[in-house]
Amino acid sequence: MMPLEWMEQQINDNGIEIIPYDFGSQRIRAVYCDDVIGLSPLVETDREKKCLLAEEFAHHQLNHGNILKDPHQETIARRSAHDRLIGLDGLIRAYEAGCNSFNEVADYLDVTEEFLNEAIKEYASRYGTHAIKGNYIIAFIPNLQIYKAERGGN
Repeated sequence: MMPLEWMEQQINDNGIEIIPYDFGSQRIRAVYCDDVIGLSPLVETDREKKCLLAEEFAHHQLNHGNILKDPHQETIARRSAHDRLIGLDGLIRAYEAGCNSFNEVADYLDVTEEFLNEAIKEYASRYGTHAIKGNYIIAFIPNLQIYKAERGGN
């Protein structure tokens, strides 16, 4: 789990300014441009803010040029944000912490349910129906399920 304050500090340490910005739209929540992240005043929760900042910070780190001309860059930034805030290790930690439902996993990882849902869909497109990490099997389809395989022997 990464607190909002840590994310903001990482962004500030990289010379990026976070400013409130009214985009005049309900749909646009955050935009990165020229070392500035504009954040809509419509963003109400720290959880949503952290998810948006993770993606916009990824644009700073990974993208070059006008992403409107290369939509694949949006996918790259979103994937990085998912890995930064969730990742397979985060899903395993949530399982080990006793999370039994989708919203409990989102709460434990301190991300929005929408962000977690996007991550699960992205992981399914990246890994297929499931991923194996250590002793864990993480199923993405038909829905998120995590299993711990017991190392057996005779």
